[in-house]
Amino acid sequence: MVDWSQPWLIDDIAGLRAALLAPGAGGQRSVVWRMLVQSARRAPEAYPWYTAFVALITREPADIARARQVLACYLGKLDAVRFTSGLQLHFWCFAFPHAKWSLMFQWLCSIGAYGDDERRAITAQLVSFQFTNMHYGLRTKPEPACVDNQTLALALSNALVGMLFSGHSALAEPLRRDGLRRLPAILGALPASGYSGEGSAYMDGVIGPAVTLAVEVLNRAHGRDDGLWATPQPGGTPPIAALRMVAREALPGGLLLPWDNYGYQFGVRSPLAYGAARTGEAVFFAALASCIWSYDIGVGWAYDDLVWTVIWWPAAAAPAEGAHGWFEEQVGGALWSADRQRGVLQIWDDSAPGIPTRAHVNPNAVLFHAHGVPLSADGAADSQGCARFAFADTWREVGYLSLDAPVRYNYGDGCGGAHSVILFDGWEGLRLHQDQPQRGAAAHAPAMLRCDVAPFYRESVPDVRRVERRTLLLDERFVVIEDLIESEAEHDVTARFVLRPELAPAPCGVRIVTPEGVSLQLVEALHAATFRCEAVAGFPARPDGRAVLADVVARGRQVRWLFVALAGPGRVAQPLTALQAIADPAGTLDDAHARRLLRASPLRLDGQLPPHLERDLPLVRTWWYRTTLRRPAGTAWLRLPLGLARPRVLLDGRPVDLAPWATSLALLPPDVPLPDWIAADAAFELVVRSDVPLSHYEGGGDGTLGLCGGFALCLPSAVEQIRAACLADGVLAVQTDQACYRWPYALLPADAPAGA
Repeated sequence: MVDWSQPWLIDDIAGLRAALLAPGAGGQRSVVWRMLVQSARRAPEAYPWYTAFVALITREPADIARARQVLACYLGKLDAVRFTSGLQLHFWCFAFPHAKWSLMFQWLCSIGAYGDDERRAITAQLVSFQFTNMHYGLRTKPEPACVDNQTLALALSNALVGMLFSGHSALAEPLRRDGLRRLPAILGALPASGYSGEGSAYMDGVIGPAVTLAVEVLNRAHGRDDGLWATPQPGGTPPIAALRMVAREALPGGLLLPWDNYGYQFGVRSPLAYGAARTGEAVFFAALASCIWSYDIGVGWAYDDLVWTVIWWPAAAAPAEGAHGWFEEQVGGALWSADRQRGVLQIWDDSAPGIPTRAHVNPNAVLFHAHGVPLSADGAADSQGCARFAFADTWREVGYLSLDAPVRYNYGDGCGGAHSVILFDGWEGLRLHQDQPQRGAAAHAPAMLRCDVAPFYRESVPDVRRVERRTLLLDERFVVIEDLIESEAEHDVTARFVLRPELAPAPCGVRIVTPEGVSLQLVEALHAATFRCEAVAGFPARPDGRAVLADVVARGRQVRWLFVALAGPGRVAQPLTALQAIADPAGTLDDAHARRLLRASPLRLDGQLPPHLERDLPLVRTWWYRTTLRRPAGTAWLRLPLGLARPRVLLDGRPVDLAPWATSLALLPPDVPLPDWIAADAAFELVVRSDVPLSHYEGGGDGTLGLCGGFALCLPSAVEQIRAACLADGVLAVQTDQACYRWPYALLPADAPAGA
């Protein structure tokens, strides 16, 4: 039975309290802790998931009263929730949060927040809701284990609530029994890679956070402490594999690997903190260092990610040796430079047969990333759809979203043509129709990934024998991609790269420069092949709402290419700090009045967090910032914070049109070019207005982003460009405008003679 005198699932509450309440405590965990306290005290109804934890740590009567009020509000809604279509159609989305509310109730009980009669009444209400709606809900999931985020959330919530209230409610016993019986089989049935196949959204939003709690629950249920590494069932997968995959999905800069129809998005933090604390492995620390802290995200459909991050924060420092890459035979791998400023991913995860929805068609897809910015485009079309990838046979009627008429949606953007893969005979609707093997041999070595995905193509191209791609990272700067395609008959073969905008001039090959100034140049070294480029609107929805298709096409029975890619930052940022700031409580200040108030304001902020999280300031939605700068000669940009909402930017009182960044600023900071009418060396005034979120829930369930990253003045820097690349006498030579690079290089051995 659970000891109700101690907060369950927190190992050392005394040590945690001492660390968080210590005067002058510093570091990122202290910053997050202050954010939790300020939010819970200023607006407990807007940040309900923080209140119980804050009360547990501070033990202050006012904090306890706020936590009681928030829990009472939740309990007051349960009867009405029982009859909603949301619960009936998505009961797993209610199960996991309800289990967490139950846990927070136990935390409050451990500090005497409830009398005996209150505790019994609330216990009965919490257990009854779980039993009525979730006990039988779990039984609708097939056995043996149905492995997905829904079943894991259901089994965990039943096990957690059942163990928590065992001995306090007769209904808790079947919850505990069924939850603990199902949970090990679900965890153990995850693939060896730890990847559930549901994309980054569900790996981060449900699987990772659920695995951490599941391990802790099972450890306590069975009196052990090695559940993270132990296989829950014979021949099964240890939970650590799933947590490593969550960390591997985290890209430098804070976004996640976009291998599903959610595309690029922000990741969670608590599984990374848990993994770092329990394992000390570099991959968790590297991912944790790239996190963005100014937002809430629903983890298991609850907004307590930052709470668990604080609880599980690693005590040890990050290991000296960083995470330079990863490889999983079933799904793909990544190659990162030592400073994680340049990298490439090669992905060959399985896609579901039929119309690709969540699991996209990624046979050997490559994704470029550099200087904290994605360079490859991926995801799904915007709300208006993309005619370019709306194939006639990829429409689906989705009826589970409501009780009303089904929604008709085209999932053609999940097919191969919308990804950086090999295409045969112009078929952009590439996908499987039958379940079959999707890859052959995969291998890796330091700075090398390799996989043959010919089995995937054989359904549509029966005579194909080899579709092999090898990716290397040379000198931690140059990405080399070799493709070897062999078939019994001649085919038109396309190597497609789906890149972010915009196209830019280049001495050879194709080159893009993103709105953030990061460039990517791609050249072909064997044949000096020409790229055929096409701009596509409406895909992907984020970060830009458009993409560039860069294709190289050849015909034959054997086709081989050798691509060389080089990325560069293009801009150097000079941070701007201590901007004058004012609150705009009504959100109605006009430009002239705001500028007058700003000039007289003694308040100085950096824009690294929403003001009420950065300082002890009122909870106000609209804020204005001001600073003065001197215009440098030549081209320059103002880098504004990430997370601007309803933004307005003034330069010497003149408004700046932010329409070009209307889409991308949701994920990436906008770089606004300084206009020519500001003379060189002239002083000018920058004024920025932005709203900040005042609640967990303002992001519509996908995460509520607040200001972060601060302000900067960006100046251009020279970008190294490739002038020529060739392979001769076993040496790959790349000539840039700065140097000549040479590496020994042996091509992949061919299995058959070249065709026509």
